[in-house]
Amino acid sequence: MSSDSLDLHRAQDLRSLELHVEAVKVLREHPEKVSRVLQVLDNWDQLGDSHSKPLRDEWRRIIEGRHWDEALAENDRGQQLRQASPLGFLVDPAVRAEILMRYRRKG
Repeated sequence: MSSDSLDLHRAQDLRSLELHVEAVKVLREHPEKVSRVLQVLDNWDQLGDSHSKPLRDEWRRIIEGRHWDEALAENDRGQQLRQASPLGFLVDPAVRAEILMRYRRKG
């Protein structure tokens, strides 16, 4: 893997982490939104493929137990979870745009 692709991958991971920090902040401030996230997981269970079911189950456990540190872990498992995350809709569009702008590639 080239240095450029490693840099891009790291930037994508950092962007995803930052978006999830914001989403978790929303859930901490508005715990009533947890039910909506669980509904998203229910919908995904009905439509999703069986290969991603373990990740959906892990997200359900994290959300129900409020184990936010696992969702924000800066390790391979945290990255894998964030790639299959049901939290994206929680981030305010203006905040999302600001984060995305920070990680936009220059070139």
